[in-house]
Amino acid sequence: MKYGVREVVDIVFKAKADMKLGNMSFKKGQPVIVFDSAKTSSLEGDSTEVFAQGGKGNPKRVSWSGEKSLTFTFEDALITPISAAILMGANIATKSTFKQHVYGEVVCNTADTLDCSGLVADANFTKAGATAATKFTGTVWATKLDDDGSLGTAIEVADPGSSVNALTVTGAVEGNRYLVDGYVDVTSGTSISIEPNKFSDYFYVEGNTFWRRESDGVDAPAQITLPKAKVQSKFTLSMNNSGDPSTFTFTMNAMPDYVNGATKKTLCQIDVLD
Repeated sequence: MKYGVREVVDIVFKAKADMKLGNMSFKKGQPVIVFDSAKTSSLEGDSTEVFAQGGKGNPKRVSWSGEKSLTFTFEDALITPISAAILMGANIATKSTFKQHVYGEVVCNTADTLDCSGLVADANFTKAGATAATKFTGTVWATKLDDDGSLGTAIEVADPGSSVNALTVTGAVEGNRYLVDGYVDVTSGTSISIEPNKFSDYFYVEGNTFWRRESDGVDAPAQITLPKAKVQSKFTLSMNNSGDPSTFTFTMNAMPDYVNGATKKTLCQIDVLD
């Protein structure tokens, strides 16, 4: 039977043991995440080979192969807090309140007062469904903007008051432009904390795809199983204002273990339905 291989793989990560990911708990064998937006996927094997060499011209006489390795790589078009935590070796937490950084240019229309309502209202977190902020929290800085756009004298506002509509900035001059920098409390969000001592857990990985039969053109279901895999903690998060959007590459090292129902350890098992 001959097949053509072209379709991408849908992938399921299952917990190898009871585990926690942020404030979520997973039992052994429970699906942790489904990747159904992959752009590319590949399975790559490698091994080392050494030789006994000797004689005129130092030809290779005997070879030894070993240290077989297998990596499964896929590129996902989308990211989620869970997939980001797995890829980046991070903790995730859902927060009811967190501090959102806001900054921008405000013109002083009344001496010693800056109306920052437009600055806060324009912040995208309000569009995302978070509660609109009504006041600053903590210290606010108002830095004069010179005509050439450079930063001038900074005014520290230790007590920003109860409303963003009228921020008291003692020394603010009517008609001057100021760069306002501060924080507001917003509700509902997810925090992804990349920590120096946290890395990916082990997962039981199952990938589903199709291999097309040459004889009749039928797409036969194919399943790729990695009984024990660990995502490499290396990533690049590209943020550009032109070109294609960022993609997220997951590279997993396969280690020998038992596929469900098997009696012998394997690095990977591929099952194709005839």
